[in-house]
Amino acid sequence: MNTIERVKQYQKELSEFKETKFSLKAFFFGPVYFLYYDLAVEGVAFFFLPLVIFLPLTLLGFGWEAFWPILFLCEVVAGFYAPSKIRSAKQAYIERFKNADPDADIAYFSVSPARLVLLSWLSGGLYEIYWEYKNWCFIRSNTKEDITPVCRSWLFGIFFIYPLFLRIRKSAEKYAKVSSGLMWYGLSYLVLWIFQLLIQRGINSGMNGIWFFIGCLVISPLLLLPYQKQINEYNQFIKPSEPQQKKLYFGEVLTVIIGMLLSVWGAGITYSENKVANALNNFNDDKQMVIGYLGGSYLRHTEGYGEVCANLGTPLQKYPQRFKEVYRQEYQDLADVLSAQGLSMEEFMNEMKQSLKDILPSGAENILIRMRKELIISAMAQKTMSRRKMLSGKMSMRRFCRLTVYVNFLIMIRSLSFGKKMK
Repeated sequence: MNTIERVKQYQKELSEFKETKFSLKAFFFGPVYFLYYDLAVEGVAFFFLPLVIFLPLTLLGFGWEAFWPILFLCEVVAGFYAPSKIRSAKQAYIERFKNADPDADIAYFSVSPARLVLLSWLSGGLYEIYWEYKNWCFIRSNTKEDITPVCRSWLFGIFFIYPLFLRIRKSAEKYAKVSSGLMWYGLSYLVLWIFQLLIQRGINSGMNGIWFFIGCLVISPLLLLPYQKQINEYNQFIKPSEPQQKKLYFGEVLTVIIGMLLSVWGAGITYSENKVANALNNFNDDKQMVIGYLGGSYLRHTEGYGEVCANLGTPLQKYPQRFKEVYRQEYQDLADVLSAQGLSMEEFMNEMKQSLKDILPSGAENILIRMRKELIISAMAQKTMSRRKMLSGKMSMRRFCRLTVYVNFLIMIRSLSFGKKMK
């Protein structure tokens, strides 16, 4: 629904308005109902009001069962508050946008094509979002429509870039014949960025990912050039006395600086990931498997088990340090192997930690839980422990942690002896 249609709808609703003291829509939809009518303050207030009332009650010992009556009462208040407020909001909207004209001539954001391409490349593509933002600002300024440029560019630009292309074409068609191929550039631009967002995560790290990003960065502003040329010609026709904007806006400078910083940061992360991946690719499959297993085992013993046991109430105070001391030589051998490929042990472990951050704690916890079950079964079979001690959570946890450490020591001795063969 565009602005004119919404104004007409509100005028019709107000003409047919019947006085009511309670709104069922506000009762059922709550904050969303107020946000729909652009009442942001009321919408946010009714969203947080139940929590603001409930949180102090938790200090008095009330549980979640008290939250639902509070939510119900807040919805009732919203129902009584909404009718007069919504009516005032409709009247204000009509008054604000009664002169809106979607068909008015629009002086778009006019810059040279070279400036568009150069600043897009320097900012890593961020300037293209700024270009979209400025055009929506000029559209709102000329048509007086209910448009939020920030939402249509920086937040949800991927959904509004094609409607912007349609606007540009519609404006240009008023005064000149527009090439039928113009919209193919817009469609190609949209497909390119959707493809990048959906596919880039699936591309292997390394030069493939870098070249893919560079390709998108180079091509995307070139697809905007036909639209910028059309804008410049159209602006010159409707306002011949106004030249192109030659002075840089502050927003343009800020966008380029932020884009360059983000590009450098992303390049640094990519280089770090590629360095580890490229170093490991120099080993054959067997050595890669052993190195990966040793790195994962080291993290599991020095961090994973300690974290899980601490959460379960029986921290391993000395085990991680003892583990490092006992296997110092073995891991020094591993460090020497990695160093020969230009990779430090710290870089390797940081990459392993990043790769295993989602599975390391859960994997260690699953092992400990399984060992705990085996310990309890063993204790029941021996019948040497009283039922009270056997079911004691604290004592069972301490014993199963010790047993887990012992079993994994045996596993590590075998793995590390095999790992020495790498050299």
